[in-house]
Amino acid sequence: SETRARLEACANQRSLRYIDDESNTDQRYLRNAIRHSVMPVLETLSPGYSERLARSATHFQAAQDLMLEVAQQDFASCSVDAGLGIVAMRALSP
Repeated sequence: SETRARLEACANQRSLRYIDDESNTDQRYLRNAIRHSVMPVLETLSPGYSERLARSATHFQAAQDLMLEVAQQDFASCSVDAGLGIVAMRALSP
């Protein structure tokens, strides 16, 4: 695949030896069964599917990072001495 070719090229540019883990082809592992059996079918049915899936994963990660940042800010704004201020907590959106 293009991704593998890019990884190998990157490794070669950095004088790193590319090692192919033989477990990557063992379809007893769910991740491999999906990669080798399911993803090709989805790509045939909907060309560009894998790129859209990767893009969605990136968006989900960004959303998770943002939620964590907001939660940390909310926690900091509610911190009072060794506890949490109930008035400040009630002022937060649910």
